[in-house]
Amino acid sequence: MDEAIFKGYQIWDKIRAGDFKAFNFSDIIWLLGIAVIVVLIIKVSFKFLKVILVVLAIAAVIGFLIMKGIIPI
Repeated sequence: MDEAIFKGYQIWDKIRAGDFKAFNFSDIIWLLGIAVIVVLIIKVSFKFLKVILVVLAIAAVIGFLIMKGIIPI
């Protein structure tokens, strides 16, 4: 884990310095891996967000029907 953090700092320092000629093949593989992980995190979070929104919509409809007296409690 420490190696991954250290490698991340190295890549970040190269990006901040604008030293793009210093990138090697390993750095490019690390950047591609990070990009894939970020994309997967975004996809999974959108799926959870959709589920949460559907549950909230159903709860809002049921709450509305209860308030109007259509569904008696």
